[in-house]
Amino acid sequence: MSDACRFIHDLAGKFDRHKFPFEPEGIPENGIYLLFEAGETAHGTD
Repeated sequence: MSDACRFIHDLAGKFDRHKFPFEPEGIPENGIYLLFEAGETAHGTD
């Protein structure tokens, strides 16, 4: 895995996780959202 890819995985792993269905008030109105399918993995991590 490249350093850039590792950085993105490490950064994304620090954020809160939400699952469908979710409470809309728990999601920030503005931001970048990362969506994954249930059970999706990459580089040995979810």
